[in-house]
Amino acid sequence: MRAASILCAVIAGFTVFAHAAASGESAIGILALGLAAVSALLGSRAASGATSALSAFIAVTALAASAGSGILLPAIAIVAALHGWDASLAASRLHGVSREDRRPIVLRYVASSAILAVVSLGLVCLAIVLRIRLSFGIAMGLALGLILLAAAVAVKARPARILGPNNTTHLDEAQ
Repeated sequence: MRAASILCAVIAGFTVFAHAAASGESAIGILALGLAAVSALLGSRAASGATSALSAFIAVTALAASAGSGILLPAIAIVAALHGWDASLAASRLHGVSREDRRPIVLRYVASSAILAVVSLGLVCLAIVLRIRLSFGIAMGLALGLILLAAAVAVKARPARILGPNNTTHLDEAQ
């Protein structure tokens, strides 16, 4: 997982660098490379530092996107950076798991992460091809609807809590 995190950070950094250099904004590209390196080095060691580096990287990527032409390379960079950050957090959560138990978890994680990345980039490509004009209010309504849908899916995906006697969970009884 650590290697996947570093690989994603390298892909993200070089993608923004290539986009910025093609736009004549080499300083933005160098800044993106530095932030990607900091994010990869911090990784799971300092989650808050890695999150801060990711946030700064996304801001620099947005700056590079506004300075250059096209949005595909910055979108690839952001997807790679997000997946690298998530992989570093997942690696820290799996630190105490035995090697034989870790393997199926990692394979399932990598497969679902790859599917999510492909779907995300597919939606970006679709948005590039299809140009639909929306008013600000309709766009905000769609965004709010998608956020509520994502929240509903997240709530449904949580494991069910099994209640014991007196409507307490086994976690409550252990305390």
